[in-house]
Amino acid sequence: MSTTIGDLLLRDEFALLAHTSVLADVAKALSPVQNSAALIRAPKGKGIAGVVKVQMLLNSLASGLDPMKVLASQIMGKNLLRLRSDMPVGMALVKISEVNPDAVIV
Repeated sequence: MSTTIGDLLLRDEFALLAHTSVLADVAKALSPVQNSAALIRAPKGKGIAGVVKVQMLLNSLASGLDPMKVLASQIMGKNLLRLRSDMPVGMALVKISEVNPDAVIV
């Protein structure tokens, strides 16, 4: 019997932010280490457009971007891999290694 993704107990903590969120909003959502990533919604409620991880945020701030003005969508990773919860784990691992996504959404 094959194990599927839905059978696993994977519970990443993430925040879901509006498309208009600025970097300061991402920083607030990610600290103090409440969440490992901030998922950024697409405009007009059309799903998830991208992800901002802590390292991406820190790199942007270190480069001098204004956290009160720069939109999170300007720095977000857009390479999202969407997998079904009934996908076998082995197949999921192969797909993840092929795509090397910024985030995996189940």
